[in-house]
Amino acid sequence: MQTNYFVTDFLNQEKLPLVVSPIAKNISLSELLHCLREEKEFLHSHLLKYGAVLLRNCPVKNIDDFDRIVRILSPDNLLNYVGGTSPRTVVKDKIYTATDLPPSMKLLSHNEMSYVKSYPKHIYFYCDIAPEFAGETTLVSNRVVTNEIDESVKQKFQEKKIKYVHSYYEKNIIYDFINRFVKINKNWMEAFETSDKSIVQERCEKQGLSVFWHKSGRLEVNNILPAFATHPITQEFLWFNHAAIYSPQWLDEKLYEAIIYRMLFYKKNLRPSSAYYGDGSQINKSVVKHILDVYSKNTCSFRWQKGDVLLVDNILCMHGRNHYRGQRKIYVAMG
Repeated sequence: MQTNYFVTDFLNQEKLPLVVSPIAKNISLSELLHCLREEKEFLHSHLLKYGAVLLRNCPVKNIDDFDRIVRILSPDNLLNYVGGTSPRTVVKDKIYTATDLPPSMKLLSHNEMSYVKSYPKHIYFYCDIAPEFAGETTLVSNRVVTNEIDESVKQKFQEKKIKYVHSYYEKNIIYDFINRFVKINKNWMEAFETSDKSIVQERCEKQGLSVFWHKSGRLEVNNILPAFATHPITQEFLWFNHAAIYSPQWLDEKLYEAIIYRMLFYKKNLRPSSAYYGDGSQINKSVVKHILDVYSKNTCSFRWQKGDVLLVDNILCMHGRNHYRGQRKIYVAMG
């Protein structure tokens, strides 16, 4: 497929992601920005068709270049990561590190912030330093997942919905020390990007979160949300949640992470994030395994190249990260 400015290709038979590259060789950034403005409709329509689009062989050299591209492509204003649970660092206004989780941890495929009422519709990633070993980004089609999850499982989630519970510490010598070396948890000041409790309260209320402040300073929030989302443009009714991701069951086969996790969060109410059925009952281990098996079976992955920019429709496509060694710098913006 070819347009006036771009040519397309695929990296795998699943056609996820669609790869879009400039026809002209050695184009400048200003020329690329012009091409993106001219072909914005093409890119958005193909993002709807495939769920993820990878811009490759483009002159994107730094975060400022990435920022200029995102401001053109994003149909919405960029969002802060307020209330997000993954450890991230702000590198520029509304641009973050993709995740600060340690390289040894595999980040399971998920839909960004599906655990809050107002979630980003689009995710934009930029590769500044490609991983030396592994570190691929994983992609999973929500259309396929919705079709392959057992009907009885979907029916129960549709009836009961999902209850999310998040816990953020205030000051903890042990957590603060460990986070200096292995970032696995967030305090509430980091999560809500403020040290003012009244602002935290206000931001939680906007997201429909119930708030509980404990005497220790720990913040606990919870909410109940549907397990599915309707795409605002295609009107598809799709699986969209963190039910399996926030279950400790997925750690069972990962000895190192499981030991650390259970040592730090030995009490259930201390876990950073948990998911239950909407009535508060536990999600059965076999259900979690079935969901994760569907994810794993349908996972695609690709190796990053310096300058790559990945566009993801957050309702149509999940994303994740394989473990890696060496350097890896991927940045993210959300709209």
